Amino acid sequence: MTLTFKRTIFIFVYLIAFSGVNAQYVKVVGDLRSRTSVSVQKTLFEKLDLYTEAELGLEQNISKIGKLKAEAGLTYSPFKFLDVEAAYRFSKNRKNYGNNYKFTHTVMASLQVKQNIERFKLSYRLQYQNIDDDATTYTAPNEYRNIYKNRLKLEYNIRKSKITPFISSELYLPTNRTGLYASKLKSIA
Repeated sequence: MTLTFKRTIFIFVYLIAFSGVNAQYVKVVGDLRSRTSVSVQKTLFEKLDLYTEAELGLEQNISKIGKLKAEAGLTYSPFKFLDVEAAYRFSKNRKNYGNNYKFTHTVMASLQVKQNIERFKLSYRLQYQNIDDDATTYTAPNEYRNIYKNRLKLEYNIRKSKITPFISSELYLPTNRTGLYASKLKSIA
């Protein structure tokens, strides 16, 4: 690897990692919470995969269900560098709703482009989400029902290790706003 390429990767990683750094007030509560998920993936045909994922989030000293999520989707890889995905997610979430739950149905369509550069894997994903509240359980409108999510991700393959560290940054753009208005920026390392 050339020195210029190493510097470019370092600058890219640094900018992504510190792009959304901000401080906020955190209220400390003596509440034990737990989140567990299970996922299964099955190859149906040579370039077509089916996946399912279930997630359970417990709160209030792990005595009550705070979040329940189930997702299923298909991923098609027509080329080595391209993935096309369609998925459905059902979620039951109690966060910010007191003892009531909010049920949502989400339909997603994604297009992901990826490139391997030696031991690095760089990918860009554009995802469209349509979020629909279940009107029988929760009546407040969701301000952002249709969202475009842009994610840039960089992974590093460590030799002889099952661990793959990565950094990722995702920008949420609601479709009901004009101009460049981001409702959320999520960075993960």
